[in-house]
Amino acid sequence: MDIRRIAGSVMQGLLPPLGEFPAPLMKTVATAASLQGKVIPHFSTERVITTLFHKEPDRVPVTTIMCSAARQILGISFPEFSQSAEKAADVFMAGYEFVGGDVIVLLWDLSVEAGDFGQELVFPLDSTPRPNYDKPLVQGVEDYYMIRPIPYESSVRMKEFVRLCELMAKRVGFRAIVGGFVFGPLGVLSMMRGAEKMFKDCVTNRKAVIHACAAINETLLEFVQA
Repeated sequence: MDIRRIAGSVMQGLLPPLGEFPAPLMKTVATAASLQGKVIPHFSTERVITTLFHKEPDRVPVTTIMCSAARQILGISFPEFSQSAEKAADVFMAGYEFVGGDVIVLLWDLSVEAGDFGQELVFPLDSTPRPNYDKPLVQGVEDYYMIRPIPYESSVRMKEFVRLCELMAKRVGFRAIVGGFVFGPLGVLSMMRGAEKMFKDCVTNRKAVIHACAAINETLLEFVQA
């Protein structure tokens, strides 16, 4: 347990990552919080921690996944929301303030990682970003072997998403748990190949798909650590 790192987060008004604390300590905290919840209502963070460590909270924690729908509260367009961490943070906060919840899941869109691997994206005015279906990055089986891990530092949308997470953690503070969203390797690959073709390839060209997933996963691990 890095006491200095935890103290630094608290001093900045940030909730330290729960993984920074030893599991036995967190179980003890969850047990105590569970007992407290029988007398007075939990705060959101207490409710989530109690649940994560398999103790009984005062009620089931909830997350309201408004995501891009909250754009309508502020009149922010999809391209603005999808390409600016600041605008996205404004939208997620507006949704949280409007509905509430115990956990804020920062589900931006499903093309974040694929775009950084080189997939051409389309940013419609009133719809979620998507791959250009006419120009898939993986057009044939041989293209799976062209996929290589990319350094996180050279990414664009992944770095912007991490900045979104940082902005939201600062704005929310101790009021709720802020969680990111990372698309898994098969999901990312489907954005670059097309789901139907990719799933067929899982049967007919399994080694090629595994090769691409391994490369993607290496990048995702760095993304998650960031």
